[in-house]
Amino acid sequence: MIHEVAEETTPTPDELGYPADFFEKTAGKWQGEPLVREELVECDRRIWDIE
Repeated sequence: MIHEVAEETTPTPDELGYPADFFEKTAGKWQGEPLVREELVECDRRIWDIE
């Protein structure tokens, strides 16, 4: 028995509601203070982690 696998497609910017050139015009344009990712810390355990 052969199962057909649906091919996943990435929606276009237009399909997501953005102008076609939105990402080309905005990617890498941040001119404020450098963004810094803080060090990750251990988080609380949740019920769904235990089950």
